[in-house]
Amino acid sequence: MGYLEKKETKMTQTQLEYFLKTCETHNISTTSDVMGVSRSVVSRALKDLEHEFGAILFLRSKDGVVLTEAGQSVYHLFSTIENGYWATIEGIKRLSHQKNEQQLILSTTPTNGLKSYRMIIQPFLAIHPDVAFHIDERSSDENLQLLSKGTIEGCFTPYLPSKISGIERIKLYNTRVVLAVRNDNPLSKKPEADIGDILDCSFGFLGTPLPTEYIISTCFSAFNRKPNVVIRTSSEELLRYLTETGVISAVLPSDFIEHWDHVVAVPLKFFPPGAHYFAWNSMIPHSPTFYTFLAFIRSQIQ
Repeated sequence: MGYLEKKETKMTQTQLEYFLKTCETHNISTTSDVMGVSRSVVSRALKDLEHEFGAILFLRSKDGVVLTEAGQSVYHLFSTIENGYWATIEGIKRLSHQKNEQQLILSTTPTNGLKSYRMIIQPFLAIHPDVAFHIDERSSDENLQLLSKGTIEGCFTPYLPSKISGIERIKLYNTRVVLAVRNDNPLSKKPEADIGDILDCSFGFLGTPLPTEYIISTCFSAFNRKPNVVIRTSSEELLRYLTETGVISAVLPSDFIEHWDHVVAVPLKFFPPGAHYFAWNSMIPHSPTFYTFLAFIRSQIQ
């Protein structure tokens, strides 16, 4: 039976650094100045890499260099290696601090905190009361950056690109963007609402970086109208009070109003359903406590 012979790899950390810096500067001379070496040293390192990969990685001209298609593939590989390297260092540091303490360093988005706490964290703490949670609220983009760096162990997020190297996910639940109206509002009888149904509503929006208000405003412009926005606030309780008393119709993710009284959630037809996830970086070391938490999440959604 035949087999593939494994090729000996001679690539060095220094070559990786020169390559990534040249991708950043687009100029070999600038790279040599920044790295404190001669131009010929950088040029030779890049040539050796091209020999290693058996492909031209840069197109060179008097104006600088640009990556070829092969070079872009190598850039993706090296970026993944570098991110994994620093993320692993962060993970090891965190593990050393956690030796005598059961703790989880997580993050969430403004629209995920309440549901995540009720669905996952609260029941987990009922079983594991000695675990200390450290949770910060950030945007989805910032959470993904911190995951890649290994600064946080996991995050609850409604946004997750389909392909991110090393980032694993568990789908927790689906939501719809809804119009929350008092139960005696005529709209409460509708299974869904379209733009034409809500032109005369008085709106309340959550003061978070969600695109809902922008999308509604864009749809209103087709009717030469602007939405009547009564309030924008970070206070869910204020939105709840104003909706329950009939002052406004709040535009929110459906999970926000699950426990509101005298309020009906009417799905907005022009917003697609959204998924919410727990995500973590599989390329870094994690504590036993984290894997216990991960197993608990899986048990909750089965």
